[in-house]
Amino acid sequence: MLKVCALSKAFDGRGWKAQPVIAVDGISFDLAKGESLGIVGESGSGKSTLGRMISRLIQPTKGKILFDGDDIAAIPPAAFVRRPQRRRIQHVFQDAAENLTPHMTAFAAIADPLRRLVGLKHVTDRVRELADSVSLSRDLLERYPHQLSGGQKARVGIARGLASEPALLILDEPTAALDVSVQAAILKLLHRLRIDLGLSYLLITHDIEVVRLMCERVIIMRNGRLVEAGPTRTVLAAPQSEHGRALMAAVPRLGQIDLRRRQSAAFRIMPRPPS
Repeated sequence: MLKVCALSKAFDGRGWKAQPVIAVDGISFDLAKGESLGIVGESGSGKSTLGRMISRLIQPTKGKILFDGDDIAAIPPAAFVRRPQRRRIQHVFQDAAENLTPHMTAFAAIADPLRRLVGLKHVTDRVRELADSVSLSRDLLERYPHQLSGGQKARVGIARGLASEPALLILDEPTAALDVSVQAAILKLLHRLRIDLGLSYLLITHDIEVVRLMCERVIIMRNGRLVEAGPTRTVLAAPQSEHGRALMAAVPRLGQIDLRRRQSAAFRIMPRPPS
């Protein structure tokens, strides 16, 4: 469904005679329909920039993004908004609290992308359906972001991302700033939605354990480059790159007990979707 070919992004440097800053450098990978691919790396590795290029929020410097065979990298972001592919690729941003408009209720946030799609008279019914699909109580729809918990705001962000019935969700740190029990609930929700709706996920995170739970394949980035890629179990069990080994060594532990076991136990991952 998605094929990324030698994708790069350079930002202008600051100051006189400043050199361009290479944020993403020649990344290539593919993603099948219904598959979940994890993109991991330390802060500043370029993974969020990569996701924003794929969702066409920023323009690549060079490379191709083939979505259902069409090179959407050749379409400027302003023009991409009007293209049919725009509805099929949605971005769920890191930290839902920062990406919900303070003066808009949960209902308004979910309804906003719907107004052009279903017509005003159907918006209310569709918002309620989306709230039900993400297990967000309908009585919370009239609340403002400051009146919602972290988990509830995350559900609003996911519901908004599902409003246009996308085929691909780009999830940028979907469980950031949430405690372990809430993280588990959001991951279970995302897993169920993927099975029920046949979604594909690009899951951007620095959390190795989230990738272990959610993704069939993983790529590891460092300084804008891809340093390792492969099946999640294989890569995480025996990373071949020095940076991959360093990331695995940095997974938090208390003695010899992984602190994330509580999350894994709470998640109790269901059987993966058929390939």
